[in-house]
Amino acid sequence: MKKATTTLLLLVLSIGIVFSNEKGDTVVIELDNKSKIVIYTESKAELKDLEDFDINKMIRDLNRSIEDNDGNYIELTDNGDKYRKDTSLTHREEDLSARVRIGKVELEADELDRRDLGDRFEDKDRGNYRQYSYIDQKFDRTDNNFNIDLGTGNWLGRNYQFPQDNDELYSVRPWGSWYVGLNSINKTWIGGPVFLEWGLGLSWYNWKWENPDNHIVKNAEGVLWEPVATDINPQDGKLSATYINFQMLPMFDFAQGRKKVKTYDNGGVRSKRYRRDGIRIGGGGYVGYRVGSRSKLVYTENGSKEKDIDRDTFFLNNIRYGIRAQLGWKDVDFFASYDLNEVFVNNKGPKLNAITFGIIL
Repeated sequence: MKKATTTLLLLVLSIGIVFSNEKGDTVVIELDNKSKIVIYTESKAELKDLEDFDINKMIRDLNRSIEDNDGNYIELTDNGDKYRKDTSLTHREEDLSARVRIGKVELEADELDRRDLGDRFEDKDRGNYRQYSYIDQKFDRTDNNFNIDLGTGNWLGRNYQFPQDNDELYSVRPWGSWYVGLNSINKTWIGGPVFLEWGLGLSWYNWKWENPDNHIVKNAEGVLWEPVATDINPQDGKLSATYINFQMLPMFDFAQGRKKVKTYDNGGVRSKRYRRDGIRIGGGGYVGYRVGSRSKLVYTENGSKEKDIDRDTFFLNNIRYGIRAQLGWKDVDFFASYDLNEVFVNNKGPKLNAITFGIIL
């Protein structure tokens, strides 16, 4: 019944006004499903004017009206602006001049073009503020995102023991030994639920000492931890290392790339929030090159807070490589990584492997 009603309505629908003049021009559009759209106008000039109106929006409003009305006749009215296209739009969504995307949030500065929204669409108009929601079931073969890894780090010694287990001088605090990664990640669809995540990024290890009374020192033989001078009051100490990395992870995304998109538009400035459904799981490898390292000692002396920063290699390995695992559910993603090679050059420091875990923003 609804299909029949829709067909009848389309026979008389033209910019929200019903024309019945028998002397007018008539255009009949035959569709593949044997339905027809019949457009009546007073002249050919008025038919050309129809290019300025959004027929898709009319049909969406028509479908909503049918769902809310059980009658046999529905008429859509227009004051001349409701269904008129915004002629100021000279480019499509993908050509917007200003766009920033971080993780699952995207900010755009331009007029809103709703022609490329997904299959399921909701529109809430609140004056100058508008909210749109839809399910995006289409994705490019390769999509790019900027992700942030935020977690905590430690290191494992022989027999996969933490240094704290043996009360070593180089024991680090799990809370405070932050790991941060800034990554440009590409997600390439292979087929079905299989994707490949790959890209470049920068990462920072920050190993904060459990006991700030001990500080790392480098000499010709290697690195060691020594007590700080007795005339100062140590507050904090750490070793930091910066790496540029390349990673590649096969992933199973059982939502197959589909995601819910919420768009907020206010005066041409638009922000999007992506929410994914389903389980995502995968693992792979990475390799990195050290581009910087330093130690820092924070202490008080004569009532004044001081910092000593020493920029050195500390016999850290220039190359790091390891394995990484990721697990995601809906809008939350976690990661864990383990360096297969040791943190320090062989025979220049304790035999330790870095381990990190945290959340992906």
